[in-house]
Amino acid sequence: MGKIFRETKQRAAILATLRIAEHPLTPKEIREQAADHAPGLGIATVYRNIRLLLDSQEIEALEVPGHRTCYLLPRSNQRAVVICRKTNRVRLAEGMDIKIDHDSLPEGFQPEEIEIYIYGQFVDED
Repeated sequence: MGKIFRETKQRAAILATLRIAEHPLTPKEIREQAADHAPGLGIATVYRNIRLLLDSQEIEALEVPGHRTCYLLPRSNQRAVVICRKTNRVRLAEGMDIKIDHDSLPEGFQPEEIEIYIYGQFVDED
Protein backbone atom coordinates (compact mmCIF):
# COMPACT_ATOMS: atom_id res chain seq x y z
CA MET A 1 0.00 0.00 0.00
CA GLY A 2 2.68 2.49 -0.98
CA LYS A 3 1.95 5.97 -2.15
CA ILE A 4 2.59 6.56 -5.82
CA PHE A 5 1.81 10.26 -5.86
CA ARG A 6 2.73 13.43 -4.04
CA GLU A 7 0.63 14.58 -1.13
CA THR A 8 -1.66 17.56 -1.77
CA LYS A 9 -3.85 19.65 0.49
CA GLN A 10 -6.94 18.39 -1.35
CA ARG A 11 -5.97 14.73 -0.99
CA ALA A 12 -5.16 15.23 2.68
CA ALA A 13 -8.58 16.84 3.19
CA ILE A 14 -10.31 13.93 1.44
CA LEU A 15 -8.48 11.34 3.56
CA ALA A 16 -9.14 13.29 6.77
CA THR A 17 -12.83 13.46 5.85
CA LEU A 18 -13.00 9.70 5.32
CA ARG A 19 -11.13 9.06 8.60
CA ILE A 20 -13.73 10.93 10.65
CA ALA A 21 -16.77 9.91 8.61
CA GLU A 22 -19.39 7.95 10.51
CA HIS A 23 -20.41 6.11 7.34
CA PRO A 24 -19.20 5.52 3.77
CA LEU A 25 -19.42 8.71 1.69
CA THR A 26 -20.40 9.48 -1.88
CA PRO A 27 -18.11 11.75 -3.92
CA LYS A 28 -20.58 14.62 -3.39
CA GLU A 29 -20.54 14.10 0.38
CA ILE A 30 -16.73 13.92 0.34
CA ARG A 31 -16.54 17.22 -1.55
CA GLU A 32 -19.01 18.94 0.77
CA GLN A 33 -17.25 17.79 3.94
CA ALA A 34 -13.65 18.13 2.73
CA ALA A 35 -14.27 21.65 1.41
CA ASP A 36 -14.00 22.92 5.00
CA HIS A 37 -10.30 21.97 4.93
CA ALA A 38 -9.65 22.64 1.25
CA PRO A 39 -11.70 25.66 0.12
CA GLY A 40 -12.56 25.58 -3.57
CA LEU A 41 -12.33 21.79 -3.76
CA GLY A 42 -14.16 20.77 -6.92
CA ILE A 43 -15.95 17.54 -7.73
CA ALA A 44 -13.51 16.75 -10.58
CA THR A 45 -10.62 16.96 -8.10
CA VAL A 46 -12.49 14.66 -5.73
CA TYR A 47 -13.02 12.05 -8.47
CA ARG A 48 -9.38 12.30 -9.60
CA ASN A 49 -8.16 11.78 -6.04
CA ILE A 50 -10.59 8.92 -5.45
CA ARG A 51 -9.07 7.11 -8.46
CA LEU A 52 -5.54 7.67 -7.11
CA LEU A 53 -6.48 6.58 -3.60
CA LEU A 54 -8.24 3.46 -4.93
CA ASP A 55 -5.18 2.59 -7.05
CA SER A 56 -2.91 2.90 -4.01
CA GLN A 57 -5.43 0.96 -1.85
CA GLU A 58 -5.69 3.77 0.68
CA ILE A 59 -9.48 3.74 0.28
CA GLU A 60 -11.98 1.23 -1.02
CA ALA A 61 -15.25 1.45 -2.89
CA LEU A 62 -18.50 0.17 -1.45
CA GLU A 63 -20.78 -0.74 -4.31
CA VAL A 64 -24.32 -1.46 -3.19
CA PRO A 65 -26.62 -2.71 -5.95
CA GLY A 66 -28.99 0.06 -7.01
CA HIS A 67 -27.18 2.79 -5.06
CA ARG A 68 -24.38 5.27 -5.61
CA THR A 69 -20.86 4.05 -4.99
CA CYS A 70 -19.56 5.17 -1.62
CA TYR A 71 -15.97 5.27 -0.39
CA LEU A 72 -14.33 4.46 2.92
CA LEU A 73 -11.02 3.52 4.46
CA PRO A 74 -10.13 -0.18 4.02
CA ARG A 75 -11.97 -2.51 6.36
CA SER A 76 -12.15 -6.24 6.95
CA ASN A 77 -13.13 -8.53 4.10
CA GLN A 78 -16.39 -9.26 5.96
CA ARG A 79 -19.05 -6.63 6.38
CA ALA A 80 -22.74 -6.05 6.77
CA VAL A 81 -24.15 -3.05 4.94
CA VAL A 82 -27.30 -1.34 6.19
CA ILE A 83 -29.37 0.56 3.61
CA CYS A 84 -32.23 2.86 4.63
CA ARG A 85 -35.02 2.61 2.06
CA LYS A 86 -36.46 5.94 3.20
CA THR A 87 -33.29 8.07 2.81
CA ASN A 88 -31.06 5.80 0.66
CA ARG A 89 -28.29 6.27 3.23
CA VAL A 90 -25.72 3.51 3.43
CA ARG A 91 -24.06 2.55 6.70
CA LEU A 92 -21.86 -0.29 7.92
CA ALA A 93 -23.10 -2.47 10.75
CA GLU A 94 -19.99 -2.22 12.93
CA GLY A 95 -19.00 -5.14 15.09
CA MET A 96 -21.37 -7.59 13.42
CA ASP A 97 -19.80 -11.02 13.50
CA ILE A 98 -20.53 -12.73 10.19
CA LYS A 99 -20.23 -16.49 10.27
CA ILE A 100 -20.71 -18.68 7.24
CA ASP A 101 -21.31 -22.42 7.48
CA HIS A 102 -18.67 -23.58 5.01
CA ASP A 103 -20.41 -26.97 4.77
CA SER A 104 -23.40 -25.26 3.12
CA LEU A 105 -21.26 -23.79 0.33
CA PRO A 106 -20.73 -25.67 -2.94
CA GLU A 107 -17.93 -28.21 -2.77
CA GLY A 108 -14.55 -26.72 -3.64
CA PHE A 109 -15.74 -23.11 -3.21
CA GLN A 110 -13.43 -20.90 -1.12
CA PRO A 111 -15.03 -17.60 -0.01
CA GLU A 112 -12.78 -14.55 -0.27
CA GLU A 113 -15.10 -11.77 0.73
CA ILE A 114 -18.47 -11.62 2.46
CA GLU A 115 -20.97 -8.79 2.16
CA ILE A 116 -24.47 -8.86 3.57
CA TYR A 117 -27.03 -6.20 2.67
CA ILE A 118 -29.71 -5.35 5.22
CA TYR A 119 -32.56 -3.16 3.98
CA GLY A 120 -34.90 -1.24 6.26
CA GLN A 121 -35.49 2.21 7.70
CA PHE A 122 -33.92 4.36 10.37
CA VAL A 123 -36.86 5.46 12.48
CA ASP A 124 -35.14 8.60 13.79
CA GLU A 125 -33.89 10.03 10.45
CA ASP A 126 -35.75 12.20 7.96
